[in-house]
Amino acid sequence: MALDWDRIGTGDSEALLRPRDIYAGLASRPWPYLRHEQGEVLDQWFDHRRHDRDVVIKQNTGGGKTAVGLLIAQSPLNEGVGKAIYLTPDNYLVKQVREEAVRLGVATTDDPYDQAFVTAQAVLVTNYQKLINGKSAFGIVGDGKEPLDLGIVVDDDAYAALARTEDQFRLRVPAGHEAYDKLLELFEQAVRHQSANAWAELEDKDPTALAPVPFWAWADKQDEVRKILRPHREERNFRFVWPLIAEVLHLCTATATSSAIEIRPSCPPIDRIPLVRACPPPGLLDRDTRRRQCPGDRLRR
Repeated sequence: MALDWDRIGTGDSEALLRPRDIYAGLASRPWPYLRHEQGEVLDQWFDHRRHDRDVVIKQNTGGGKTAVGLLIAQSPLNEGVGKAIYLTPDNYLVKQVREEAVRLGVATTDDPYDQAFVTAQAVLVTNYQKLINGKSAFGIVGDGKEPLDLGIVVDDDAYAALARTEDQFRLRVPAGHEAYDKLLELFEQAVRHQSANAWAELEDKDPTALAPVPFWAWADKQDEVRKILRPHREERNFRFVWPLIAEVLHLCTATATSSAIEIRPSCPPIDRIPLVRACPPPGLLDRDTRRRQCPGDRLRR
């Protein structure tokens, strides 16, 4: 990150820690000054970062959210307290964020193995799928990988993060797969008992068929379910989800349709990702202040 040292005040140990001051010290700034809203948000985040683990920042669309997130991510790098990760919903937004970072002069990478990220010299910009999956480059519980020394995680669009996270913990066994047929056979009597009509629709391959597996039957047949699913754990449809739900199958629900059997936990066991479980105070950015507030918001904009 290029800095204009002539703009840095002397005697102020926080000159390069406050995001507003980081922007003022950039050699090539895209705008002479930050917007009032951006500056206020950055100051509020800086004042809350020590005592609030989770800080939620809400800004209107077009309010300069990406610049705010990048400057926040740069702060712990300057402080030397760990690595910085900026998460987005998809690769298109990864590209947009990195383009904005070039304008700001903030160093980024999209490769978790890049030495600039590993040595905390650049912000890693990546998507949620890269982080949350059974083969995560950042590791999952039990795989032996060392946890990262993180300084901050910035989630771009917190609501999209929730939806993408839930989807990553959803295992779909497609119709025609060996495991699909075995699971249907295993739970046939229970589904018939619960709804004879729903079972008939499944047999007719009705595209509108929807048959939840009774919770009592699912709980009673966990060993059989595991024996059916585990042999396929390295297949494409399984390998990125199975390591995330294998330990919580008893807490999952299963629903059968004519196209697939979907298995998912009621609450995603996000602690399967050590990075998320152990991460320090992050910044959560939401695109639109018109959306509902989260009950756990610590900082509202």
